[in-house]
Amino acid sequence: MRKRARTTGDSSAALWSLIFTVVAAFLVFPAAVADERWVHNYGYVPVSDGAELVYTLYRPTKAGKYPTLLIYNMYDASTIAPDWNQTNSTEVTDYLEAGYAVMGANARGTGCSTGEPDPLHAEIVGRDGADVVEWIARQPWSDGGVGMFGHSGSGLTQLYVAARNPKPLKAIIPGAFAADIYREVASPGGIFNYAFIYMWSEKAQAEQSERAARAHIAAGDSGCAKRVASREYTSTWDQMRQRPLYDEWYKQRSVHPIASKIRVPALAVFGWQDQMVLSSAIRTFDQLQGPKRMLLAEAGHGFYIRSIELRREKICFFNHWLRGDANGAMDGKPIRVWLTMRGNLEPIPDRVLEVDRLPIEGTRWRKCICQATESSHPKHPPNAPSPNICIPPGPPTCSAKTPTRASQRKSAD
Repeated sequence: MRKRARTTGDSSAALWSLIFTVVAAFLVFPAAVADERWVHNYGYVPVSDGAELVYTLYRPTKAGKYPTLLIYNMYDASTIAPDWNQTNSTEVTDYLEAGYAVMGANARGTGCSTGEPDPLHAEIVGRDGADVVEWIARQPWSDGGVGMFGHSGSGLTQLYVAARNPKPLKAIIPGAFAADIYREVASPGGIFNYAFIYMWSEKAQAEQSERAARAHIAAGDSGCAKRVASREYTSTWDQMRQRPLYDEWYKQRSVHPIASKIRVPALAVFGWQDQMVLSSAIRTFDQLQGPKRMLLAEAGHGFYIRSIELRREKICFFNHWLRGDANGAMDGKPIRVWLTMRGNLEPIPDRVLEVDRLPIEGTRWRKCICQATESSHPKHPPNAPSPNICIPPGPPTCSAKTPTRASQRKSAD
């Protein structure tokens, strides 16, 4: 495992770092000043091996005990805020207005959290997250109930934690997660996914983690600066490049080996246009042992946070399991498919189908092959127009050429 020191200068120019430092105090937790409805604080949660995970908490100003919703990831969860202009801003506000406390925590070795980073290790990330859940339940502002939310990496961590079934964890709503790190992330189809792994490991994950650390430092967390300065960076990109085949390393970072342990009520959310994760959705859902629902939509990776209707669904699910509301959250068939959507920025379902399981009964399967030209397949008449880009099975003749939009429209006609 290759490690190297990583500084904030690795991912942005010095000028941009200076600019960020000047404005970060205003970007981190701005609602603490702007909105008197919420109480805000941040600190560190000690976990079982002595590491400390940085967190940010918002809760209603009115004294009382509140159920808490947690987002926990390897990015910048510890900088969430009600009017944060990042991916979870609207969601955080929705939950606060619904009467929940909302907490964001960074996984070990990310943001200001201590410990050696290993952001995809199911056992380590799951154990730490379960410690955070137990810690929340012991706080004087907590009513003892915890739910988890978030998509992508924040969806994956929910399953790592839920596999340990901490008692205070009443419900999870994971979205757009890759349950098989090798087949869906590192080497889909057996080909190493150079571009995505580099982008995620060296850019998206690393830079968001650094951004979270700089924000806490700018807000007065002097201890964070010392932690970041002494941290050794472990590159997921480097580790995956060294492993062209599935092995124990990938198994330790995948959901499938542990999904059958999960008894926590779950609402799994996917968009079938999300090319990174959909193939694992059905297998993972089938393995879950607790009460469960799935929502599958004509959408992509960002659907989890953009849909108004989905945000209502999530609050309904949490209210049922954390507050005991008899609101119909578990009524009907377990899988809902939003067949079509309307609206771009905040899509809502147009046609809805409810089913007991996937694939849907009566599904017709059809084999498709690649073709170099419309007439190259031995069963296709020479010079005849292709009736469909899916043609009968035969010797594959794959090439980079794809049907034109005109030929596709002609086929559709």
